[in-house]
Amino acid sequence: MSALEQDAGGGAGGTAVAARPLLKVEDLRVEFPRGGRAAAAVDGVSFEVAPGECLALVGESGSGKSITCQALMRLVPEPGRIAAGSVEFDGEQLLEAPESRLRRVRGGEIAMVFQDPSSTLNPVFTVGHQLVDVIRTHWKCSKARARARAEEVLGQVGFPDPAARMKSYPGELSGGLKQRISIALALACEPKLVICDEATTNLDVSIQAQIVELLRRLKSELGFSIVFVTHDIGLTPHIADRILVLYAGHAVEEGPVREVLDRPGHPYTVGLLHAAPSLASERGVALPTIPGSVPPLGQLPPGAPFATRCPVLVAGLCDATEPGWTAAGPGHRVACHRFERDGTRGTRWVG
Repeated sequence: MSALEQDAGGGAGGTAVAARPLLKVEDLRVEFPRGGRAAAAVDGVSFEVAPGECLALVGESGSGKSITCQALMRLVPEPGRIAAGSVEFDGEQLLEAPESRLRRVRGGEIAMVFQDPSSTLNPVFTVGHQLVDVIRTHWKCSKARARARAEEVLGQVGFPDPAARMKSYPGELSGGLKQRISIALALACEPKLVICDEATTNLDVSIQAQIVELLRRLKSELGFSIVFVTHDIGLTPHIADRILVLYAGHAVEEGPVREVLDRPGHPYTVGLLHAAPSLASERGVALPTIPGSVPPLGQLPPGAPFATRCPVLVAGLCDATEPGWTAAGPGHRVACHRFERDGTRGTRWVG
């Protein structure tokens, strides 16, 4: 469920209800070969993103967040493959589009900001050279037009003297400035959707906050949508309108950001809240952890994906049958047997 079906104004962006989703993902399944059979890294994931909305994909490493984002642009690394599902972007089915069309979409209409800006920036070329190259590739414009756009986008991401910054090399910049350049590269061709894959993880807390605020402001000013991938659920109220919690390739909770944070229905969401680095620093206490770890690919046991780590397991049910979705409020749904049976929810981790 998305902002198309409920008022998502309680999040960071105050997104208005739209007539049609910009991005619609249905029953996405991504598989990798393991031990002679296909193992699902993403299994039956569905979500929508409205124009101008930010959806946060939240979960630990191994939850399927990055693979989901790679699948959106058909960039799943081999030997993985998209086994089922559909990805509709601005009314177009991307999983059926020819490669020539996808080359125009990638970096043009859908852009990515990665965790490590050094993987995006070429140390041999200046910032200006790299921006101009990206713009001319997608816009097929003159060098002068591309340079003007490059300086414009550098100003948008907060550089006071864009013309001077065009002459810089990546090696001359701090991590925070490199990430601003990466954001400028992502926004250079005015995309409709920006995927931020752990884009703040390698930054210190103060720079992290600046980057989150920059993304929030630019989304509001320019109107693009964001898929914000993070393991830190504590960052989500500062940028997201809605949250989709993933565990071991399965969606387990989805809803408006404040509803999910204030009234979490899934025990995994509760555990993420207690283990959030940003929230722990605010509390000034030691960072708690969720016991255990995400099962390795292809080794998910029967029943609910979180059953082996769940502190409120219903024996004979959670470890035998995978739960379906249960409504938890306007636009809020939870995939949990305990919640379906008892309506149990709360913010206290029991373990």
